[in-house]
Amino acid sequence: MISLPSGVMCERLADEMPSLGRLAARVATPVYAYRTSVIAEQVRRFASAIGSARGVSVHLHYALLANDNPHIIREIVRLLERHGLAPGLVCASASHIDLVRQSLELSDGFSLVYAGAGMTCDALHSVLDTIRHWPRRVIFRLILGTEGQASMFGEYLTGEQGREMVHALGDRLEVGVRVKLAFGMTGGAPSSGLPDELHNLYHGPRSRFGIAAGSTLRSVVRALRAKGIERLGFHMYPGTNLSSAALLANCYEQFAETVSYVVNAERVTPAFLDIGGGFGINYSDGSVVNPSDIVASVEQIFEPLLTTNASVLIEPGRSIVASAGVLLTRVVDRHFGGGAQHVTVDAGVSHFCRTYVYRQAHRILVLGRGDENESGEMLETFVCGSTMASGDFLAGDPTTGKGVMLPPLQPGDILGILDAGAYGFGMSSSFSGQGQAGEILLSETGSATVIRQSAGASYLRRGIPEWPESV
Repeated sequence: MISLPSGVMCERLADEMPSLGRLAARVATPVYAYRTSVIAEQVRRFASAIGSARGVSVHLHYALLANDNPHIIREIVRLLERHGLAPGLVCASASHIDLVRQSLELSDGFSLVYAGAGMTCDALHSVLDTIRHWPRRVIFRLILGTEGQASMFGEYLTGEQGREMVHALGDRLEVGVRVKLAFGMTGGAPSSGLPDELHNLYHGPRSRFGIAAGSTLRSVVRALRAKGIERLGFHMYPGTNLSSAALLANCYEQFAETVSYVVNAERVTPAFLDIGGGFGINYSDGSVVNPSDIVASVEQIFEPLLTTNASVLIEPGRSIVASAGVLLTRVVDRHFGGGAQHVTVDAGVSHFCRTYVYRQAHRILVLGRGDENESGEMLETFVCGSTMASGDFLAGDPTTGKGVMLPPLQPGDILGILDAGAYGFGMSSSFSGQGQAGEILLSETGSATVIRQSAGASYLRRGIPEWPESV
């Protein structure tokens, strides 16, 4: 039996549910299954929107932070190339860059954006040296996210090692400065349109990233140019999981205003504008923001600002892979309490922490059942995770007393947690002694390929020496 809560089934998912159920019946759970058909459709939508742009050059850079399995990355790069797009990737760490170097054969002109929080001078030199000796001519865009990073990079440039590196990289190196949006720079009241908590987190005075618009931003730009950085760009990140095209457009307008101020004041021509990502998915129905709306806003807002061949970079991650992923898990226990059905599954907060950390509800489906009797009965249900954390619930929230409606379940029944392709596996841990889930890639032809083996008890001993050494 396959059941689905009313009002949330899309046609593709309905077609693929039987294959997901059969897959879960023959593999160990919990396991992440990624549908290439969904990834392909999302890439196609972005490619179509970008291809229709005439006033500006828009380049898509997939953000590895959402899902950094190299097989997923390779699939996205292949799809971008198939659609005639110059592919790029956004790396959030030096380890991401090393992963790309070891996993992909990049073509000349491939673009890498690197924006990291824990940047040190030595680590940055190592990254730049990697780019310098890459077998292909990779374009590298370094994003400086704070005044401290800009100062550190400036000091690096004053040394012989830094000057020689920048000279060797030449026009392969572009440097971007992340800015905090200066809402109302022309005298209007500050208004991002974001909820207060998001505005404070991403653009407020205490936000951890971004350089404040005005004199501080101008001085950073002036210092970088004085130390030989000729190809200078600007970066922003509007916020996370934003599904309103109008809200995104408002952020872009404020970014354009901020950049225009600096460009005019410092007489600098931007090499690129990186407007980040944050493109959202509605977890209640699986819908994602329309790429055509994003690109239309980009054309309208940034065309007057770009007078050269500079590109506008977009960084989708979640909106490409989130809806492709389903976390498959088995029921292992069932009991009743407070008039509701409580089922424990073999996945928990250690495998999928979004519902625990963000209190973000995900759709959940019954993909396969041992009992084929179809009574049509639906029960209020709380789906409990496999750890001993009291708040480990994958569906239903005991703090509000609100469950989800599912049929009567028994141990062995298979559930699927939808829209788990982004920030799912990547945020998993060994908490409560749980081994990491495996990952499987489902092709459009129906074949299934293991792209990461599940980790058992040996995972807990990884990196632990038998005989610890003194340091």
